[in-house]
Amino acid sequence: METGTQASAARPVVLIVDDDLSYLEKLQRAFREHYAVHTAASGIEAIKLIKALPEVHALIVSEDLPRMKGTELFRFLHEMYGKSETIIKVLLADAASNGTAAELASFGRIDAICEKSEDPAEVRRKVGYLIAQRSREKRTSMRVNLNGLPDIRVEAGGSDAARVINLSENGMFLQSMSLFPEGSALPLKIMLPDGRHYAVSGRIVRQDVDQGGVGVEFKTIDEQGRRSLLQFLSDYVTVRDLSELKLRYPFLKTDDMVLFSDSYKIESLIRSAMNDKLEVAVIHAQARNPEILAFSGIRPP
Repeated sequence: METGTQASAARPVVLIVDDDLSYLEKLQRAFREHYAVHTAASGIEAIKLIKALPEVHALIVSEDLPRMKGTELFRFLHEMYGKSETIIKVLLADAASNGTAAELASFGRIDAICEKSEDPAEVRRKVGYLIAQRSREKRTSMRVNLNGLPDIRVEAGGSDAARVINLSENGMFLQSMSLFPEGSALPLKIMLPDGRHYAVSGRIVRQDVDQGGVGVEFKTIDEQGRRSLLQFLSDYVTVRDLSELKLRYPFLKTDDMVLFSDSYKIESLIRSAMNDKLEVAVIHAQARNPEILAFSGIRPP
């Protein structure tokens, strides 16, 4: 079942999965003005649609589906569908089952959990926020200070390997490249620690006399290379931060840690901790002693 077949391709694509047809219709009406909406009444039907559609931006799934629960659908996509992590996932659940749903989030990221009785307009606002947030994340570069990390090497314009000071998916700052004037086009070869290397076209956008280097903007880079750079940067930051935490707090099990900043994911974990009556400790960045938190309630982000 589908609506908005004539919708503009620029509209985000939303797939809503629920066997409660009356509630499905309410959600459909709430979304169809600004989104290309597709619907399914079962997990199997949803999987077929996800495979058939060129792209799905948001997946809204009821937990209480026949034959395949909503969290089981998320788990299947996480394990079997390569593009699963690019889809925003929202679970519709009864208030009493929120804790269980949060525990199952480890089978694949769940971006938000909404009560089934919630106003469809509120669900639409939450999905709109998540889509906007994801767009900002795509536009915002993760620029990581590498301090000349020797594990990553860059050859530029046939010269010797340059020292990489910082790096993002969109550009980098290279030291010892001051002979190249601003505006120069450069063929770059980026070599990552795992042996992968990528040819990139770059352009010098600024010179820094004090640091003896140049800022380079990537003009062309294939999607595989961009993803590899982002993964490298993410892994580098995570390992570095966890290593620093391990030195400061030797009792912490860094192998079990996950670094994240998504507000809805944090909300789900806090809700799970409340439901399970877990003790939660917080460690401030500039402090050495943890504080025990007691939650009295949750105000969604």
